[in-house]
Amino acid sequence: MNLLDKIMMKKKEPEQVSEVQVFWFETSDSVSRRYQFELDGQLSAKIVADSRPAYHKVVDSFLSKFFPSGYPYSVNEGYLRYTQFRALQHLSSAALSVLSTQSLLFAAGLRPTPAQATAVSWILKDGMQHVGKLICSNLGARMDSEPKRWRILADVLYDLGTGLEVLSPVMSTSFS
Repeated sequence: MNLLDKIMMKKKEPEQVSEVQVFWFETSDSVSRRYQFELDGQLSAKIVADSRPAYHKVVDSFLSKFFPSGYPYSVNEGYLRYTQFRALQHLSSAALSVLSTQSLLFAAGLRPTPAQATAVSWILKDGMQHVGKLICSNLGARMDSEPKRWRILADVLYDLGTGLEVLSPVMSTSFS
């Protein structure tokens, strides 16, 4: 067989394996969902029909975005209370961070607006986060074994630093 014959030969196309899609519908009083296994093995759910009031749709959308899949049956009974306290802690921590940065800048002789203090706080937070990652990168295995202890230590150190920032106007002469 010469080269021209080889080129002219039709190549066999690989057999295509037909993928059988497995799906089913589940219908409750007012919602009909289509469940399907994707090619990668993941289960997807899509709402086909929904006759619920808008309020129920909004609540369901909120729950699906902010809570684990299968909530409330997939978590411990104290999870909601824990989440409420964590949200309150994050909100107050963000507000306190801006106020403490404003206080620190005030002690340094600057007269920042809340917007400027927010920008400085954001830049410092991101910068310190990167520095902390570099310093603590080799502590990963130790941190994984005792996450609660490290979380509490981080909260205590954060609160201590924020407290020092808040007290900085009292010692403003140290910044001059």
